[in-house]
Amino acid sequence: GRPIETLDQLQSQAFLVQDIFFDFVVDLSRFTGGKFQLKPGEGSQGAEFGEWEESLSDRFQLGGLKTLSSCIAKLDLAYNRDVSRLLDMCRETLYFDTVE
Repeated sequence: GRPIETLDQLQSQAFLVQDIFFDFVVDLSRFTGGKFQLKPGEGSQGAEFGEWEESLSDRFQLGGLKTLSSCIAKLDLAYNRDVSRLLDMCRETLYFDTVE
């Protein structure tokens, strides 16, 4: 197929695949022991992490889609406004206790 030419096209495609991407990241976290960052709580002393639990999904600070302002900044600064080079529209981060 042809490369994406507009940011509207890219955002639409990212929106359509974000749930598939997130399900993949959850499966990856379970396979590797990766954890998601929890939202800051009252009296918290820094970042806290936990294993994914669907019933407690509102406790997690998730990546989601890249914001429009971040897209424009990256396109201007790094990619000479070539939308087809912007690859990180769906974002998520896993945290690990150790590196092995």
